[in-house]
Amino acid sequence: MKSKNINGPRGIYARRKNKHSKPDIGKISGPNQLWSWDITHIRTTTRYCHFYLYVLLDWYSRKVIAWHLSDSLASDEAMTLWDKGLVAENLSIEQYPKSLSDRGTQMRSIATKVFFNNLGMKQLFSRPRTPNDNPQIESLFSTVKHVPKYPERFETISQAEKYFEEFFTWYNYEHYHTSIGMVTPNDRHTGNDMKIFNKRDEIKTQTFKQRRLHHCKI
Repeated sequence: MKSKNINGPRGIYARRKNKHSKPDIGKISGPNQLWSWDITHIRTTTRYCHFYLYVLLDWYSRKVIAWHLSDSLASDEAMTLWDKGLVAENLSIEQYPKSLSDRGTQMRSIATKVFFNNLGMKQLFSRPRTPNDNPQIESLFSTVKHVPKYPERFETISQAEKYFEEFFTWYNYEHYHTSIGMVTPNDRHTGNDMKIFNKRDEIKTQTFKQRRLHHCKI
């Protein structure tokens, strides 16, 4: 291009050349088919010092499968997160889910790729600067840091671990999630949500029936 004194492609045409494709997650019809994961900074009371919260989230149920807190960003920490998740769900090799994450260093490192290859698990990556490719984990981190009781800063890692142990227990077993029909992530994950939905329908039908009878008497 320079030898001919003309410019190369600009604007949208230049961006298309290196455009990443949207991750093909396929049809997710149940739990443990796709787990999304990410890392977020946790502030401490020491200036310029952070903890790092690693979280593994089930795409279908929104249940936090595992979490891990560390004072370092490293591929080994990410592997620890996944080890915790696979043990917690007690999955056989044939049941291992796909992985969805952004393109962070810990996600694309050689060590992480070897880890997933050895387990026979497929890695999917969101497009750069496209949080909508992995919205569930982004929504979770927003909830984590905006609940009224969130302390903003932690003095020690043990203090932070105690807080997140209580938080994720609440999130999985008590928090009614709007995106899954106002049931808890654990209800969705275990299939108990269908019983709840059926019970709600029965109550609604009975309520409407009683209301009609009431109006007929007036």
